[in-house]
Amino acid sequence: MSDQIVSQNADPGNLQAGPAPAPASPDAAMGGTAAPETSPAVGEEAPDNAAATGTASGPPESYADFTVPDGLVADPQLAAEFKVLAKECGLPQEAAQQLVDLYAERVRDLAESPNRLWQQTQGEWRQQARSDREIGGARFAANVALANKAVDTFGGPALRQALGQTGAGNHPEVIRFFCRVGNAISEDAMVAPHSAASRRSTLDILFPNFAKE
Repeated sequence: MSDQIVSQNADPGNLQAGPAPAPASPDAAMGGTAAPETSPAVGEEAPDNAAATGTASGPPESYADFTVPDGLVADPQLAAEFKVLAKECGLPQEAAQQLVDLYAERVRDLAESPNRLWQQTQGEWRQQARSDREIGGARFAANVALANKAVDTFGGPALRQALGQTGAGNHPEVIRFFCRVGNAISEDAMVAPHSAASRRSTLDILFPNFAKE
């Protein structure tokens, strides 16, 4: 069974009747003409580019594709539905991406949890088997070899593969069963192969309570 055992606002009181004079530019100091003041007049509002850039004041016109961690693939339909919902909620691009990151992290954790649990269970079974009073201890290696002999005799590669894929080969009760079968079919307990007595002996070994004819 190998490794397997088995942003500030300006103060309105300080507003002037017109825009404050622009500071002299280097060109004006040299006799040139200062560049015209381009800031908005008092009372005008600066243009809002939030709708186009998706800054913290609102969502963008359209969201860029969200990124997901390596090893995960975004579902196109789910991503499209999330973009609609994010726009309805007024989320900027960065805030929407943060939600995607949180969701992706949760998905990864859920995907990895079953494997961690399976590995933990396998380790517990192996430890239980090694410390079992019947099959563990000093004779553990010998008993595992005996169990493997029974697997090969009555099951073969297909059974061994099933025990490995499911992890059942690490369970102490499975090892115990095959160890007992291995003991029963040891050379000094075997009768002539292919005989009727041999077939009856096999049934008795595997199913001791099986109704006899």
